[in-house]
Amino acid sequence: MIQISTLAASDRREWLTLWQGYLAFYESEVSDQQTALTFEILVEPGYPIHGAIARDAGGSAIGLVHWLTHPATWSKGEYCYLEDLFVSSHARGSGAGRALIGTVTNWARDRGCSKVYWLTAETNSTARALYDRVATHTGFVHYEIPLGKGWRFRSGSGRPVGLEAVLVNSGFETTRGSCRNRPPPSGAADSCVGPVGLEPTTRGLKVRCSTD
Repeated sequence: MIQISTLAASDRREWLTLWQGYLAFYESEVSDQQTALTFEILVEPGYPIHGAIARDAGGSAIGLVHWLTHPATWSKGEYCYLEDLFVSSHARGSGAGRALIGTVTNWARDRGCSKVYWLTAETNSTARALYDRVATHTGFVHYEIPLGKGWRFRSGSGRPVGLEAVLVNSGFETTRGSCRNRPPPSGAADSCVGPVGLEPTTRGLKVRCSTD
């Protein structure tokens, strides 16, 4: 029997193991500082990001889920965004994933939210087999722009500048939760011409750029 409980400070060690497994699954990296902050806000009473943990009949932690809500322009009720969902590989097929989604759905319904939604990798066929049974595939395509100090759009061009120069000159690579810089090309400090392509990876989008 799967048991779902609200994430508590005492769950830190088991949550960390699941969190690291989740990041490894998506081939992503998050700093130790961000990981500590994430757990801190998840267990802080009243903070608008929530977490729950799944345990098997023996009491072992086998899954996690994190979610939050936000106002919407198409609905009076808020939308509930299920941001993170993970079940350990040995526990997949046990019903833990369905139970975690159900926990968030019930929570959102009680709060008066209009819907629950989430994202997953297109190649995540195992999870999508479950999602297709419990939710509707909307067909929408997800886009994102990583933001940082100095990021802005050039007026009238629709192209980002500012941080874009950093992206180009440092060989910046974006992942789900981290960024890594490579040494800038010689003489490229003021020669940014912008991204020339976005390469999908299992971790997110790799920005491929060039300079004049």
